[in-house]
This record gives sequence, C-alpha cells and structure tokens, in this order.
Amino acid sequence: MADYFLDLSFQVKWPEPAMKFACDLADAWDKVVCGDAAEVTPDIVEIVRRLGAEEDGSTQGAHFSIDEQGLWIHTDESASPEVIVPLLQETMKKFDIHEAVGFEWSNSCSKPRLDAYGGGAVVFTKDEASWTNTGRWMEEQLKDMGWHISLQTPAVRLAKTNGAQIRYRPDDQKWLVLDQSGIQLWGEDFDSAEAAARTYCERTGLADQARAFFAAPEETKPA
Repeated sequence: MADYFLDLSFQVKWPEPAMKFACDLADAWDKVVCGDAAEVTPDIVEIVRRLGAEEDGSTQGAHFSIDEQGLWIHTDESASPEVIVPLLQETMKKFDIHEAVGFEWSNSCSKPRLDAYGGGAVVFTKDEASWTNTGRWMEEQLKDMGWHISLQTPAVRLAKTNGAQIRYRPDDQKWLVLDQSGIQLWGEDFDSAEAAARTYCERTGLADQARAFFAAPEETKPA
C-alpha cells in the first residue's frame, strides 16, 4: 500500500490578531471534521462550517504557528491547499488585508507510483484565487509541441509550399485548410494536419508529388 503526500511551507506577516484568528480557524476546522468541536467557540464553528467543514470530511492538515517571522504554515506529511486558502481568505476579509499571497506545494509518494508526483501553486487575495499545477502545464506543453510536430510532416510541407495554410482550431480541436488569403477551402475540417494537407494536395493537382512524399520513409506521423 502506498502513502501519498502533499508538502508545503510558507509564511505570511500579518497583524497579530489576524494571525491568531487564522490559527483558530485552522484548529476549529480539524476539530469539526474530527467531531471534537465541543470546546470551540460557536462563532468560529459557524464560520468553518460555512466554509465547508463537516464531520468525516477532509482535514486541512497543516500546522499553523506564530513566531517572530509571522504566521508559518507547513506540513509534516500532507495538507489540503483547497481548505487552507479559504481559511486565509476569510481572515483577510475579516481584517481587511489587501495583499496577494502565494504558495507552492509538492506531491510525492512512499512508492514510485506513476500518478503520484508533481506539484502546484496558488496566488490569492481576499476575493479571488488563481490555481495551477505541473500536470496541467505538462499537458498543455505536450499538446502544443504535438501540434508543432504535426506541422513538420512532408505532406504539410508540400501543401504549404504550394499555397495552403494549415491551421488548428482549438475550440473543437479540428484542422482547417485555408488559402493564401486566409479563406477556408471546401468548408471542411479535419482531425489531423496530415489529413488536411493530403486532401489539399489531392485536390490541387499535386497528387503525384503527394504520393511520393507520403511514401517517404522519413515521414513523421502527426502526434
């Protein structure tokens, strides 16, 4: 059995009452989740329940502590950024803190699972948050590079040197054939740049050249 971890460590420097309030929220969240909120003041319990805390739910998991450097939030094993951020935003709203805060985290595992490694980051204010992670970035880069590679095939090169534009339409992930003026030809779209280029070659009298290019052993298939 594998254990999955999410590690983070960051600090914020706020007024002492705000940092104390954030610590109280984090403590109350975990106590509500664990069914041990009898000693937590009702107003704090009401806040964390409004933010989503419920018995048998997910704990926020991080350690909140205050020292001379500010409020330190860190993990021993794992934490939930999607819980930590609303707790801090609630604090920022209560104390009217107008600044952006950001932190990163890493994902790891006790065993080399293929789905276990990565990381992410978030930047937020009291009113909004922007999230990203390495998996999303990698998928976007692979897709972008795959499109670039698909435009290097012999068929695409032949079509482009003979007046065609091969363009990708991201909204429905289709390829278009345009003339030199940018007007779509034939009103058709295609599932790959290769298919678009072959159609153009066949329909514009380049069939013999096209077949020679298509048979070339160094041809690179589209991603």
